[in-house]
Amino acid sequence: MRVFLTGGSGYIGRATIGALLRHGHTVEALARNDRAAETVSALGATPVPGGLRDPGVLNAAAARAEAVVHLAQAATGDEDLAAATAMQDGIGTGPDRQGLQVHPLFQEPRVVMVPVGHRLADRRSVTVKDLAAEHLLQDPNAVPEWRDVALELQSGERPEVPVIHQVEEKLELVAAGAGICVLPLSTANFYTRPDVIPLPVDDLGPNEVALAWVAARRSPLIRDFAETAADTLAQAHYGDRKPSADQVMHQSELM
Repeated sequence: MRVFLTGGSGYIGRATIGALLRHGHTVEALARNDRAAETVSALGATPVPGGLRDPGVLNAAAARAEAVVHLAQAATGDEDLAAATAMQDGIGTGPDRQGLQVHPLFQEPRVVMVPVGHRLADRRSVTVKDLAAEHLLQDPNAVPEWRDVALELQSGERPEVPVIHQVEEKLELVAAGAGICVLPLSTANFYTRPDVIPLPVDDLGPNEVALAWVAARRSPLIRDFAETAADTLAQAHYGDRKPSADQVMHQSELM
């Protein structure tokens, strides 16, 4: 199966590329810069120069693929939606046409990143209400729990958020005291630095990773791909309880 993947140079992306190639799939991976291109090339994937802000690149790459794995983290919710839409339209699965079958593979907690010395840094965990007075370095719609209590949104005095392309840039701003950000726990564990602390947020919803494919497709290759996804992405989160290929293949159809 031909697979197009975003976020291939990241921790989960590298593991996913390796697993896909071991199962005989062909992988193209989005590469936002030369370093990312070198990383995915070394793994055996074909780099596709571009980023999540290049809908034409995403659309064309998805059109060449039989499956798309979207792992890259966008700077904003709107950017992520635009990128996902471009890929969905490229593979010919717009919701007004064939529809998708979607199966959640796993959920993981999200944490808030604060600088060392922050007023909350010595807490074992926080609540969303504790973060109401903070400046979020993300699209508020990406963290709706914060959006609903944020003082800066209620006052209409939210400072402008700079354009952020990478997690490293976001954490640099956090370390400098420019604001906070919310990340999946696995991302926070990978991008560690001594001047930034991850804190659990008791009432913040989890991040969800899901597998999706064209509802009309019945190729046996999809079963093989589902097996790969279940083995690679769910093992660390479910252990012996990870979903089987049969469970992954048993989907509820959208649209």
